Amino acid sequence: MNIARAPWAAMVGVALTWFVGGATASGAILSITNANVQNYFGAMSDTIQLGDPAVLAPWTAGANGPYPITGAASVPAPPSSPLWPGTLPSSTSFTGGPYSSVLNDLPSSTLSQGTITANAPGGSNVVDGNVIVNMDLFNPNPSPNFAYHQMNFEVDYLANTTLNGGIGGAPTFFLTGSTGGGASYAQFAAHILYFWQDINAAGVASGFWTPLGNLDYTMSFAPNTTFLNVPVTPNTGSSLITTPTGGGELAIVGEVFVAGDPAEIHVRPTPEPSSAILLSLGAAGAGIWKWRRRTKVVKGSTILA
Repeated sequence: MNIARAPWAAMVGVALTWFVGGATASGAILSITNANVQNYFGAMSDTIQLGDPAVLAPWTAGANGPYPITGAASVPAPPSSPLWPGTLPSSTSFTGGPYSSVLNDLPSSTLSQGTITANAPGGSNVVDGNVIVNMDLFNPNPSPNFAYHQMNFEVDYLANTTLNGGIGGAPTFFLTGSTGGGASYAQFAAHILYFWQDINAAGVASGFWTPLGNLDYTMSFAPNTTFLNVPVTPNTGSSLITTPTGGGELAIVGEVFVAGDPAEIHVRPTPEPSSAILLSLGAAGAGIWKWRRRTKVVKGSTILA
């Protein structure tokens, strides 16, 4: 079901419960007030484009080859990144738990699936507000062109204190998969922005969002490569500042995407054996997943000849 972003009136009501009710919880991120996600999928040089929830297609087709990554992660535009709180054009709520999406290019073998969860509240740092992402993209031979899956999201948290800056403890993504020959590649990127707005003692939101910084992640793999649990941490230049004094609302907006031509790429929040990844995918993935011997293997951060 498509829903609009939760109105401020509802969020202020949550704020009133804490600030006016006089709770005595220690300073921390207290609760999730809003969580929305929009998925985009494109396959075979954009001859098919799907959205979950459904959005108007087609969006602009992109050229073959690796997508440009300069600053913000980029795939064929639009879909566009939600660059400011409240700008997700169409979305599904995942406030109450994980949301999963399965998109495919049937009868072709190209398939992608993703699950997103708003991380449980708690902690006194900006970086403690984050999302948990699992993504799987299968675009195996003989697929002639690229496929991609992009997940745009927003998560809002209520906090009763100033949150500390810094990126220590930022999420790490672990990548597993393989690429084919020729000009094949696999690619992953995430662009995650953090914002803050004050809420006063009466529970009234200021309505003014202050940017706190961003976390950027990028990784790509060359042809004829198998990679297992390669960790991806924030790029140089990622930073988060301390929030203004007092309680308020922390908003996280961003995008995560995977792409391949042809390739298989799997994103996990923790390292997992390839057999566990395969088991979690079920019958649909089992029919497509094929580990093949490659000329080189990437394991962790080491390339083995």
